[in-house]
Amino acid sequence: MALWLQPSDELPSLILKSRYWPLAFGALTSTDFLRVGPFVGVRSNARGIQTKFKLRFIKLHAMPTQPTIGINPLNGHPVRFGVMGSASGDHDREVVQRCRVLGKSVARRGCCLLTGACPGLPQAAAFGAKDEAGHTIGISPAISFKEHVETFNSPWQEYDVLIYTGLGFMGRELINIRSSDIVVLVGGSSGTLGEFAIAYDEGKLIGVLTGTGGISDVMKTIESQIHKSTGAEVIYDSDPSRLVQRLLARFLDPGYECPCHPSPDKTGKLQTDDCHCGPADGMQHTPSKDE
Repeated sequence: MALWLQPSDELPSLILKSRYWPLAFGALTSTDFLRVGPFVGVRSNARGIQTKFKLRFIKLHAMPTQPTIGINPLNGHPVRFGVMGSASGDHDREVVQRCRVLGKSVARRGCCLLTGACPGLPQAAAFGAKDEAGHTIGISPAISFKEHVETFNSPWQEYDVLIYTGLGFMGRELINIRSSDIVVLVGGSSGTLGEFAIAYDEGKLIGVLTGTGGISDVMKTIESQIHKSTGAEVIYDSDPSRLVQRLLARFLDPGYECPCHPSPDKTGKLQTDDCHCGPADGMQHTPSKDE
């Protein structure tokens, strides 16, 4: 069971100071109040005036344990879900909400959510991930923060990391796909179609959240006309949580072959030189003592 701390609503600007911080919560199973004090806390009011107080209790909120946790066995990193889709246009509230649930589902499973740092449906997914304290990455078309905000008019506050490519909308698509372990399409138009083409050609595991409009709702027809074996797999589902679970289960399945298609040697062992997805010294990640 994963636990995180949430300050009381009465203390919105809370800073905890103690030489015993952080505490070790690994053995805890309770969701009740935990005695952690006394701490010296500092809070600010609307005028910026700070007052000190002593804090003895913090309430713990528990995240439900998920059936599948998204750690990439090749490198020990959180699995990266790249969400690509409609950045403009009017979207039904129900579609936006499902994209937000998509982001929440990614974060709840310990995975990282990546988008093109654009508005629209991918942004809704990023909001959902942050609702669950997930890690988010934005691949910006801009060369700097100033250009990202002023020229491309793109969001930034919901991302933990922004990577400035300076490649424009079309150029950064390749970075989007190659930085993602799994690619998920929501709605979308010609740009999303281009990202699908890259992902398909590079043998990615692809998910399509159906019922979100645009390219996503005709993707089955498009895929049926691609008579090319690349190793790509496409999974369709209208339920965002179920789609994330199915994609993650497939990605972590021992029978799933990574997009690099490493070839076996005479003994049947995969040749690590052929794989660009995992660690240099072998296909299997070996956890350190700290992990």
